[in-house]
Amino acid sequence: MKTYEARIITKEAAMFDNATLSKLRELRLSAMAEGFREQQDKIGIGSLSFEERFALLVEAEWLCRRNKRTGRLVRQAGFRFPCSP
Repeated sequence: MKTYEARIITKEAAMFDNATLSKLRELRLSAMAEGFREQQDKIGIGSLSFEERFALLVEAEWLCRRNKRTGRLVRQAGFRFPCSP
């Protein structure tokens, strides 16, 4: 038997979420903001603890920054042949 978790979004909660997303983007934490938005859409995310959810957000931001840095360094290196996708 499957159980489904329903998420009721109140007007206050939606305003809080939007304010949080805006602040994260203002702080240039776009990957964390995107991860937060994705977590809001996932059913069953409530089963994770705060620390686990926060760790997922930090991991997303760290990976995004590392990938951007690697891409920038590869472009700056000026390799003779571009890397294949």
